[in-house]
Amino acid sequence: MRNITSGDGTGATSAMPCDVLVIGGGPAGSTAAALLAERGRSVVLLEKDAHPRFHIGESLLPQNLAVFERLGLLDEVAKLGVYKPGAEFVSDAHGGKRVVFDFATGIDQRYTYSFQVRRAEFDALLFDNAKRKGAAAHENVRVVDVQFAPAATGDPWSRRRTAPAASGGSGRRASLSTHPGATRSSPAGPATRPPTRTTRRPRSSPISGTSRAGPGARKATSRSTSSTGGGAG
Repeated sequence: MRNITSGDGTGATSAMPCDVLVIGGGPAGSTAAALLAERGRSVVLLEKDAHPRFHIGESLLPQNLAVFERLGLLDEVAKLGVYKPGAEFVSDAHGGKRVVFDFATGIDQRYTYSFQVRRAEFDALLFDNAKRKGAAAHENVRVVDVQFAPAATGDPWSRRRTAPAASGGSGRRASLSTHPGATRSSPAGPATRPPTRTTRRPRSSPISGTSRAGPGARKATSRSTSSTGGGAG
């Protein structure tokens, strides 16, 4: 990508050259931005809110630890999180049936525990890390439109952003792959449009989950509605 055009609401614009534009400064976006910037890419990271902000999804899994090690944040995550050696799920819809997951019995014995975190602190930590790695991170910027330049320009992935704005879609509600202008150009042939994928959401049942903390550790308890077959989140 060559440039991002930023509007300030008055009609004035400014160009920001970059290799990669990451829309959404949550855990996934901040992690991608940090790793790309670390590899020398010019990255712009946009978040529609300001950190720290409330968010749901406090329960991490053992394999997340490998990512934190790669980011150099494992010690910092441990400081703000609650130690979590496993989880127990209780289904009210099935007469209180319980299922216990002990992380120490997992296949990968390098990671036998995880953490329960407050997302406001956790997300802010990852976002700040992306900035430290060199990403140009901006908060209070809502993306309302993405325009793909024609392949004839030689830059089929050029994007334009407008910010700030009052309306738009979040990363969970909108996908660039299904954007009407999301066409991909290939040297071997004409531009093609990525297929639209529809996912059927399974029926939900009330689930209560309790993290089983070890001696002397704080205990984290949560109750939520979880879809069948879903993981911790």
